[in-house]
Amino acid sequence: MRDRSEDLQAEKLSEELKAMSPDQIETKAKNDLENEDELEPAIALTQSPSAMSSVLAVEQALLSKISTCLGQSAKVMSNQRLGNVEYDAIVRAKDGKRIIVEIKYIRKGFNRGWFSETASGLASRMALYTKTFDESCTGLLLVVIATSNSPLSNKLAQMAEELRSSNPSRLDKIRVHSIYQSDIANMPCLELTKIVMGNIG
Repeated sequence: MRDRSEDLQAEKLSEELKAMSPDQIETKAKNDLENEDELEPAIALTQSPSAMSSVLAVEQALLSKISTCLGQSAKVMSNQRLGNVEYDAIVRAKDGKRIIVEIKYIRKGFNRGWFSETASGLASRMALYTKTFDESCTGLLLVVIATSNSPLSNKLAQMAEELRSSNPSRLDKIRVHSIYQSDIANMPCLELTKIVMGNIG
């Protein structure tokens, strides 16, 4: 019965979830860049092809590393669409865990509004996934910081703690982690797996 149930679930997934096209992936990266530039207009970078390529390359490198590290224990479905809603990645583990991963690449900075809006967006994606597939899930906001040893890592952790204290429901079932871009390639799989699969505290 369980095998049949999983087969039906796989069929529904293939019908409902669609891989994003290259143009859609590029548009999403462009929107992420524009959102960051709005936060720091005085030092906004032009939306150059190289800036776009950086966003796409970082996301691809991280998702590839996650997929490699998780191996046979989970399926990593990257750049998916459910209706008009986009998902950076959906991790479907063999132990039943379902994790919606949102990746943000930060070159310059962010503020509380951006963080709160990003968390709300992830929560909405989780709710839609659960409603569509009748599977509970958790969320992972993974922020990649361009500059090594940047204080933005501590700032992110502080904002997450403040939001969790002041409005616990906003980060319900969502974990927040940061990774320096330079650490992606050499991060031990054990460490990355713990970040992705870790239990909700």
